[in-house]
Amino acid sequence: MKYSQKKANKKNVLVFGASRGIGKQIAINLSEKEIYNIYLFARSKKNLSKVAFEIKKNFNVEVNFFPLDIKNLISIEKVFKKIKKVDIVINNASINVIKKFDLFSEKNFDDMMKVNFRSIFFICKFAIRNSIKNRNYLNIINISSIMGKVAQPIDSERPQAMYISMKHAIEGLTKALCTEYAGRNLKINSICPTYVLTDMVNKTLKNKMKMKKIIDKIPSNRIATTRDVANAVAFLCSEDSAMINGSSIMVDGGWTAY
Repeated sequence: MKYSQKKANKKNVLVFGASRGIGKQIAINLSEKEIYNIYLFARSKKNLSKVAFEIKKNFNVEVNFFPLDIKNLISIEKVFKKIKKVDIVINNASINVIKKFDLFSEKNFDDMMKVNFRSIFFICKFAIRNSIKNRNYLNIINISSIMGKVAQPIDSERPQAMYISMKHAIEGLTKALCTEYAGRNLKINSICPTYVLTDMVNKTLKNKMKMKKIIDKIPSNRIATTRDVANAVAFLCSEDSAMINGSSIMVDGGWTAY
C-alpha cells in the first residue's frame, strides 16, 4: 500500500467510512476547498473508486483511497505508520442493528462494538501517537449522533439500545481525550446529526407515517442532508473553529432542544 504525499503544504485528512452517505459527502465538501490532501478508507474498493472518480471529474482533484476493514486494528495501525504526518482524522464508520434489546445476540453486540466504538478508540490512539511523534497539531472529528445525547423516543419503532450505548461512548471518549491531552496539540470534537437522508434512512422514510413521526420531532421540520453534516465537518476542519474543543455540534434541527 503506497500513499502519495506530494502536496506538502496541504493538511492531510483521513476519512474513515468514506465510500457512501455522510462520508462520501464529507470527502466531496473537503475536495471543493482544494486545501487538503484527502485519504479515503472503507471496505468497498469499488465504492471508494466511484467517490474518487466523481471528485476528479467535478473538481479535478486527486484523492487517495484504500479498502480497509475497520475491524482490523493491525491494518489501521499500519495506516498511521505509513502516512508520516496526519493533521485531521474524521471517524465516520458506523453500523446499526434495529432490534429489540432482549433479541440482541452476542454477534450483534460484537459486530457493533468493533465498528462503532473499538475502531474509533484505536484510530484516536494511533492518530495521537502519530501526532506526538511528529510534533504536529491534530484535529479529530467523531461523527456521533443525537442518540449520543438522548435515547429513541418512547413511541419509536426503531429500538436500538446498542447504537445508543456506542454513540454515548463516543461522546465520552471525545471529552476524555480532550482533557487528558489538554495543551498537547489536540483538538477533538463530535458532530451529532439527527436522521440524515442516506440510503439506510431512505428505506425508513418510504413509510409516510414513519417519516411524519420523525419530522414531528424536529423543530426545523425537515430531515438533515449529508451536506448539512459535511458543512459542520468543514467548519471543524477550519481555523474558524480553533477554540472549539471537547464539544458536540448538534446538527439536529432542534431535536434535542426539548
